[in-house]
Amino acid sequence: MKHTFVTLLILLLGIGAQAQTRVVKGLVKDENGQPLPGVSIQITNTNKGYTTNTQGVYSGAFPQLATSLTISYIGYDLQVVRLPAGKRDTTVNFSLTPSQQQLKDIVVGYAMQEKAAVASGYVQAQRRELRRSKREAPAPRPMNTEDYSAINENIFHQVKNRPLSTFSADVDRASYSNVRRFLNQGLMPPKDAIRTEEMINYFDYQYAQPTDDAPVAIHTDMAVCPWNSANRLVRIGIQGKK
Repeated sequence: MKHTFVTLLILLLGIGAQAQTRVVKGLVKDENGQPLPGVSIQITNTNKGYTTNTQGVYSGAFPQLATSLTISYIGYDLQVVRLPAGKRDTTVNFSLTPSQQQLKDIVVGYAMQEKAAVASGYVQAQRRELRRSKREAPAPRPMNTEDYSAINENIFHQVKNRPLSTFSADVDRASYSNVRRFLNQGLMPPKDAIRTEEMINYFDYQYAQPTDDAPVAIHTDMAVCPWNSANRLVRIGIQGKK
């Protein structure tokens, strides 16, 4: 009888300990307000935590006794943030800042051996850090699995045969941040992850506002195609009213 009582007491204590958790969720963005996937959100001084999904969102059960979170992402400064006191579920968003100490060692476009060695050492260090974080961080959920649909090139048409041209307006710009994430990890991004229109959309071109009653202003420019001088590239920018 005494043995049964002790077993029941241990079981109740275990259930009580599991119940002392709260859900903490939030969104992690970069310095430009873009969501960052694959960011590690850990309970400070432990290996327990979660990673953000492809939309930069994290969510999980954290112990109520946890007082702070450590946010780490390759190429960005480490952040330690205190959790709000209380037992209720809470939302905590983060905005990461690029690490100047790491970025200043990256050398682009130089052939000098010494600088190339610095860049190579940086990439190797980043890869070691990535392997270490993969060992310590919990395995990502299936929802975080990355997959990219194949990009198929459009064929050329003769204007005399196809005089009507149409195009779709795309406001997405996530590809730039995604490609930068791969490069900061010392990895070559998958070719289908590079969406040209999203890379262009990332930057602000300071287009003039529409005038009079026009809902949008259309801005165009044309240049010689860098990889085929017989062709021309046309950019059409659409600026809506702010």
